[in-house]
Amino acid sequence: MKVQATETKPSKMNITSVFCIATFSLASLFGAKAQTISESYHIEFERIDNRVEVWVGDSLVYNSGIIRRNPKDLGIKVYIDDLLLEKSNELTVKLINGLDGAKDGDDIHWEVKYVVFKGDELYEYLWEEADDGRVGVVIEETYILE
Repeated sequence: MKVQATETKPSKMNITSVFCIATFSLASLFGAKAQTISESYHIEFERIDNRVEVWVGDSLVYNSGIIRRNPKDLGIKVYIDDLLLEKSNELTVKLINGLDGAKDGDDIHWEVKYVVFKGDELYEYLWEEADDGRVGVVIEETYILE
């Protein structure tokens, strides 16, 4: 007994339909993602001396660790997750000067420079520095994100 295989080719209409649906689905997916990203918040840090923490509500979302020698133009970007903003719209940036256990006067200089963006638009800006020798949290700014 011989078995003969037959090949069934899909019609051009089926291939075109599948291609159009797949293209539309991908475009929708990337379009939705692009819209979410364009409306999201992020912070760009240019200067950090010595350490910065970023909080959304009571959640720590970024800790830079100790950054030594106060480098210029850090280019650190911290993206704020939209899911966290559903729980709290309070964004707090803390600058901590000095190493753990340092006493006032151990580290004279502190500095922070950053921009908060909503999408591509500037939302907030801060650049502060001092040579007052304070250690610990020297700057704490809280923003209510809309």
